[in-house]
Amino acid sequence: MYSYLTPDFEKGHCGKAEAVFNETADRFAVIPGTPHMGYVNCEQESVLCHAINCWPGSLWVFEMLPPPAAINIYGKRLNLSSIAVPELLELQASGSKESFSLIDGWWHPFDGAVAEYGLLIPAGYVSWVFSYIPNWLFMFVISMVSRMLM
Repeated sequence: MYSYLTPDFEKGHCGKAEAVFNETADRFAVIPGTPHMGYVNCEQESVLCHAINCWPGSLWVFEMLPPPAAINIYGKRLNLSSIAVPELLELQASGSKESFSLIDGWWHPFDGAVAEYGLLIPAGYVSWVFSYIPNWLFMFVISMVSRMLM
């Protein structure tokens, strides 16, 4: 089982979450049978975050068995202002995925249709570009195009 926390590492906003994650990873390192952990920095890897639809404050749990078994991913949003080490330890110790939701469908990073056709990274770039275009510019372009068609 693999766990990934994907905080947005702006100073002040996610600094506490990063510290809690690092302390939890240190505790997991000495407990046998705990998951491997890692995080994705969405500030530095924004295309990857857009491609796999992971957002700041998301906790993902991967259930990976040898191929050809499917890879199950369970996600949960965390409150970055009140996250604490005991909360993450409790989530792991309970082993229950009731508070998590199964990530499935076309956008599944491993088994989804977009990933199978090799379109995950190109779709991530498209989503990333659209995230930088202001909303007013979309409305302006739609307005100009509709006036030209009339």
